[in-house]
Amino acid sequence: MASWLPRKTLTLMGCVFLTACGWSDMEGWSSSAVWSEDGNAALGVYRFYEGKDTVTHVKIRNMESEIFVFDDIGSGAEPRSILPRGRGWARPIYLMRGQGYAIVHRQEKLPELDDGMNKTANYTAYKVELDGRATSLGQRRFLSMISCDAAGQSAVTTGDVLTVIPSPDGRILAKLEMSATCQGKTGQLTFLDADTLSVLDGPIDLEPVADVNMIMNRAWHEDGRFMIAQTGFLGPQGLSYAPDTDPQETGDIDYSCYYPETSSGWVDDQGRSLEIADGALAVLDATPDAQVFGCD
Repeated sequence: MASWLPRKTLTLMGCVFLTACGWSDMEGWSSSAVWSEDGNAALGVYRFYEGKDTVTHVKIRNMESEIFVFDDIGSGAEPRSILPRGRGWARPIYLMRGQGYAIVHRQEKLPELDDGMNKTANYTAYKVELDGRATSLGQRRFLSMISCDAAGQSAVTTGDVLTVIPSPDGRILAKLEMSATCQGKTGQLTFLDADTLSVLDGPIDLEPVADVNMIMNRAWHEDGRFMIAQTGFLGPQGLSYAPDTDPQETGDIDYSCYYPETSSGWVDDQGRSLEIADGALAVLDATPDAQVFGCD
């Protein structure tokens, strides 16, 4: 078996069958992979972490991740590492093969800074050339979960603390930085040239949201505008943006327009998904309810 395949099996199996097992070093592939925008390549995440069996599931802490590219899905060739092992969960990730780069986010949980249900994390984002050169797109330390009820018994996610999403053709990056308090959410949007990383427009102040519980939807439209909308009973309501243009009302569009958020994602343009098992990549047929990129 190739040397890059998982080195973890005995530790994992031993802990699964021992309910009193303590924290153990584990590693292995994340089961899902992300399609490139052209449907020919994929990104996979190899994870290193400490695990503890709880009978119903395995608790995870101290997550680290390494990013691999599968250059040709149909060839069966071994994946190769393009971003070394580093702290944090790797999500979301995008692969723009035609433009020669990947976008990788990492979220490192910081339990030592927890305050009740309020959880803090380090957020980082990178542009990674397919030869392994990485450039930082920013970093923030901020709440990942926020509790606003008087009893402190519940919490909601803070959303896009730092998220960079490539346009469908891979030429523009939409950099979204949101901040959440119990008074609501504010944020800024910046457009970057994906090649030079120079600022095309922004930062653009987004309309504030009064409800911290509001779920924000965001995605690229096929026409090259970036949409940001609040969740509502009548459907998503919001604005679309593009460099050097005024914001425009998104109008009445379906929630399906917001997932996947660009041409690289968990499904391809036929609705098929990818699975990694023991380092091997498999293409799974589309399900009847599979959503593909775009509104058309």
